[in-house]
Amino acid sequence: RTMSVGRGEVEEFYGAWQSAVGALAADLGVDEDDLRPINAAGTSSCLAFGPNFNGANMLLATPRDTAVRLYFHSGGGVPDAEPNPYPNGDGGVGGALEGVDDDGGAALGDGFRDFTVGELSGEGEGAATAAAREAWRLARAALVTAFQLCTGAGAVAREALHGVAFFIERVELAVARDEEDGDGSGGGFRLGLQTGTLIGVAKSALRLAQLSSPCRIVEAFYRCDVQCHADALGKCYAVLSKRRAEIEDEDIIEGTAFFMLRATLPVAESFGLATELLRATSGAATTPQLAFAEWRVLDVDPFWKPRSEEEREDEGEAHVATHNRGGARKNIARGYVDLVRKRKGLPTETLVVVDGSKQRTLARK
Repeated sequence: RTMSVGRGEVEEFYGAWQSAVGALAADLGVDEDDLRPINAAGTSSCLAFGPNFNGANMLLATPRDTAVRLYFHSGGGVPDAEPNPYPNGDGGVGGALEGVDDDGGAALGDGFRDFTVGELSGEGEGAATAAAREAWRLARAALVTAFQLCTGAGAVAREALHGVAFFIERVELAVARDEEDGDGSGGGFRLGLQTGTLIGVAKSALRLAQLSSPCRIVEAFYRCDVQCHADALGKCYAVLSKRRAEIEDEDIIEGTAFFMLRATLPVAESFGLATELLRATSGAATTPQLAFAEWRVLDVDPFWKPRSEEEREDEGEAHVATHNRGGARKNIARGYVDLVRKRKGLPTETLVVVDGSKQRTLARK
């Protein structure tokens, strides 16, 4: 479920989360550090929920580990410095280069310096700290806006995301120093990017982060109730199983030869069900009664392709996602994704010409 929460409720939620992680570690007999993927969310600062600021997705930034790297330069391009891929293991962040000062003096030159979000939330003063604090404020606003856009329209099929957490590891920005006086004193700092550009870059980064993780789709399910005569019960089962329905209950109606079937059916497979069911059973089954039941995660990777020799022998070289009910389905999730993308006018990987040497031209007579 989703709900709107305030800052106090968020802090109370994370406190309870931290206690739950400790209790889970005690029950399992392991150290809390071994539960790092869970603990990381509990010790992080939730910047926003999404979409629409009240969804089931979170944007998180760890005050101790999230780094803000600023490239200081007096003009021209950004200094050529290879950034560290991750913060140091002791919780700190890499030190500053020579020439990057924090006393606000004129000695501040080209170079880069790393800060943490926890440091920027303090009362530290100085030109570099003030510039980093302002840069993080703008980057945070851009990240929150981009997060709302990404969770409202995901990278796979431009559909809303559910149950996804984004962790911000590092933000890198270039800062230029303005020379107001002839001696170089009194100059301020300015970012080289506008807010709109920051939102576009953050949106691309979040979508790439989503695609770099295992992607799954969430599909809706109906609760389906059907009455069927005993003579056509097998045909009714065949129609339901072909549409990936799961039979939950089967009971005979007292005094009749009819059975009451209760099943869960994917919403995407419900179109045309009544017509096919009546045709297959010759009218021995009633029109199915459908009601929304729940959402489920389809545990199939839509981007999976056969790579090993065994997989290629089993699946074939041309692993094409098909979704026609009369043929075989190689990848159900990819079939759903392609249908949604095609309906929205988004590009797909459908091969128009599979093999140019096998095309034929009909002679006109």
